[in-house]
Amino acid sequence: MSDLAQRAARIAKKYPKVLLAQLIADQAARIAELERDALIWNHTGIPAIPQYTDRSFIVAVRRDNGKVFTFPAVYCNQYPAHARCAPKAREGNGWKQELAPDDIGDEGDILMTGWYDERSDDEYGSTYEPMLGDGDALIAWAAIPSYREF
Repeated sequence: MSDLAQRAARIAKKYPKVLLAQLIADQAARIAELERDALIWNHTGIPAIPQYTDRSFIVAVRRDNGKVFTFPAVYCNQYPAHARCAPKAREGNGWKQELAPDDIGDEGDILMTGWYDERSDDEYGSTYEPMLGDGDALIAWAAIPSYREF
């Protein structure tokens, strides 16, 4: 046994309760750190985000062919967007679009609610397409954890 190990063993014998308490506290802190950085999957409900905003999430979706895929998606909560063609109210599987009132957006704007794929577009910057097709099912969603340097 090395000198360091022998010294640690002597200290552990002399102060067992103090070392055990410190070990437990250290492990609890480490577990809290891991939980904060982990994906926490939600199997029910929708994300609680402010009205007129959108936010990115990771989703698990069962497609109509039975296969499950995991990918990034955007949840919109009455997010105002400009419609490329004639705006109209419409809805589908997990999404809804309604005409924006004059005090919220410009003429031709719609309010989007639900799950969407956000895609880059040279002309518009971003476009949103409904994420779920007929027969698809959202299984779970998770917030994207923030990056932290160690």
